[in-house]
Amino acid sequence: MKLKIKDRLTFTSSIIFGVVFALTASLVYFMFYETSQKLIVDQLRKTANISAVFYLEEDELPQKEHRKVKEEYRKRVAGLNAEVRVYDEFNDIAYGEEKLDNLVTVDFLNKVRDQGSSFFNVKNLYYYGIFYPDNQGDFVVLVKDNQDFFHEQSRKIAGILVLVFLGGILAIIILSKLLSNIAYKPVNEIVDQVNALSADSLNKPIQSAGTHDEVQRLTDTFNDLLYRLSQNFAMQKNFINYFSHEVRTPLTSISGNIQVFGGQNQPESEFVRVKQNILSDIDRIEDIMNALMVVSGLKKDTDGRGVFRIDELIWDTMELINKSEHKKQINVNIDIPASHQSALNVEGNKSQIKIALINIVENALKFSRVEKVELEVTHNQKQTVLTITDYGMGIPQTDLNRITEPFFRASNTEQVKGSGMGLAVASLILKHNNAVLEIESEQDKFTRVTLRLKQAF
Repeated sequence: MKLKIKDRLTFTSSIIFGVVFALTASLVYFMFYETSQKLIVDQLRKTANISAVFYLEEDELPQKEHRKVKEEYRKRVAGLNAEVRVYDEFNDIAYGEEKLDNLVTVDFLNKVRDQGSSFFNVKNLYYYGIFYPDNQGDFVVLVKDNQDFFHEQSRKIAGILVLVFLGGILAIIILSKLLSNIAYKPVNEIVDQVNALSADSLNKPIQSAGTHDEVQRLTDTFNDLLYRLSQNFAMQKNFINYFSHEVRTPLTSISGNIQVFGGQNQPESEFVRVKQNILSDIDRIEDIMNALMVVSGLKKDTDGRGVFRIDELIWDTMELINKSEHKKQINVNIDIPASHQSALNVEGNKSQIKIALINIVENALKFSRVEKVELEVTHNQKQTVLTITDYGMGIPQTDLNRITEPFFRASNTEQVKGSGMGLAVASLILKHNNAVLEIESEQDKFTRVTLRLKQAF
């Protein structure tokens, strides 16, 4: 049978308490029993000594001293309800109780003579004997006491310990149940909140009591997981939006060309043009899909890398952008002298870098408040540098370090439609092609995006 954690806690606590209490109770009882026996034996020893003096030293002590011994003797014998027998060297009773005691054996008397003293008990009867040499002869003084009271007390204490043990087990079970319910109440609340979660509420964190313990740590960890899951759901949703946005233009173009292609009495040259446009748009959709799959890790980039001219890439990009709805002007300045024309040759996947450049330029057109966007090409010793500048709303400094995160949008872009994927995809593509993306901006003035591509030598 499988137990819940709190039931296991109750069971374990009860077992531990039971074992600890049983050991403690056994130790207490043992120490009580041993200590009591030592006290009994000590009282018997003292009684035996005073009895020896009382019976055997009467002829040697002054009467006054002997009367004191006699008084002490009677107090002890009466207090203990003891029987005193003094055995001579022939094991006959010389003084004291005359009635024979069958439990006193010759072997025991000889043991007392050999050891000087000895003790034994049979059930509630305790015997203590001492060897006492005297001018009248050698004697064994034996004191017998009935300790019914001690054994009755021992049984009561044992019974009390058993009752306390059983009561303690019951109490620990009840208290463990209560404590486990209290301790696991936050966990149960978390479970209820988790059960109430749905795909639409993953962005709502689990509320906890703020106890700063392991439960709080579990809650924080789970909330972090919920945040990542909600981000993934949002990523899937926005990814679809982004993909549909990216392929909308070529699909619209394909649709228009097919309509033209379906018309009658079209010259052959028109059919050839339409065919080429359709194939070009299909290639663009395929390039978008491949690039997105590569940067998302769903596909390995096994081909497509090579050397291409950056100026050709720019004109291809401008041609595609001019087909869109953007009416703003793009000023292109290729500032590379004829003596350094080799700087126009760069390494990378042309299709992927084209997608990155389109995203960056379209972002600049979208957020520019003036009618122009500047694109400039320069070079240094090892890199070809593309700079795209728009003079628009800019990016707040607090958002600048997160602007390339997937689906992150600057705080001042609420009125502009977008998915927050453009710069994120561009950044991933450029990183995948060993290029560098740099962004600088000043709010309400400008945004400048710089691409540093590796030159092909």
